[in-house]
This record gives sequence, C-alpha cells and structure tokens, in this order.
Amino acid sequence: MNRTRFASTPPPPEFPKGVRLALPGDETPLFRLFLQAFNENGWGDCDPQIVRDVIALACQRERHPTGVAVEPDGTIAGVLALHQTRNWYSGPGGWYLTELLFYVAPAYRRSRHAAHLLQFAQWLEQESGIPVLLWIMAREGQAAKERLLARYGRRVSAGFMIGTGEFRYMRQKLAA
Repeated sequence: MNRTRFASTPPPPEFPKGVRLALPGDETPLFRLFLQAFNENGWGDCDPQIVRDVIALACQRERHPTGVAVEPDGTIAGVLALHQTRNWYSGPGGWYLTELLFYVAPAYRRSRHAAHLLQFAQWLEQESGIPVLLWIMAREGQAAKERLLARYGRRVSAGFMIGTGEFRYMRQKLAA
C-alpha cells in the first residue's frame, strides 16, 4: 500500500524476522490454531465453516491481513489475523485494522513469536497508514497480556461484558 511520505516520517520498519504472510497451504495448521485459541479464550459459539472461510480469504490475501510466526522447521506457532473495518459513524477516511485473532500456541509462549507478530502489526501500520487495534479477551493472564501490548502500542479503550458470555438466548433457541 503506497502513501505519500514526508521528510519527518520515519522509514517503515523492516518486515519482522520469523513472520511471513499467510499462504495457500496454511489453512489446516491455521484452522487448528484458531480452534485452539477458541477453546482457550473464546466465548459464545464457534462455527467451523465460518472459521474456514475467513482462513481461506486470509491465505488467498483477499482480505484479513494475516501474519504467521514460523518455527525454523516451518511449523506455524502463532498468528495475528486482522480485519479492516470502520466505526459506524466514520466516512471513507475512518478505516482501521482490528484483531480477529492474536494467538501463540502454548508450546511456543517462551519464544519471541508474540513480539515478532506485534512487530508485524507495527510494520503493517507503517506500510498502510491504517491504525491497528488489538484486544485482550482472555480468561486468564490478562495483566501479562496488557504489559506485552503496552510495549508496542498505547491503550485507547477498555471493554466490559455485562453477563457471563454464555449466550443463554442461543441455548433457549436451540432447546425450542
């Protein structure tokens, strides 16, 4: 994505080490990671076909810019998948990228994969000029995740859930 650069604008960072964009052929390992992330932190229901459809678009680079953290043997250890959106009140200049999934598999959490994926977010923001918003929706370890994100960005909001996140209306509808 091109944009006009001014003398005062710092050059974009290099594409981060250990990260690449999602490619065709990554669908199966990404699907496993997405479901693992849902089982660890998800709420509500999960429709596997919708997950597959989003992953397919990401791997075809049609939508959902997605960086994958890769081990030296080629194993996908983590993912940062994004979605372009805008606020309901914004005009054509109000687009931003928001997180669909930011996840590193438990076996790789002592690695630098999370940092490299956040560097990917910084790279993408610099290259596109579009802000990137990341969210924390964790069942545990929220404070550690906040400290990690604070090293790469700044806090701009907070979210609160009223209720348990059980989506009781779905259970009632399915029982009827």
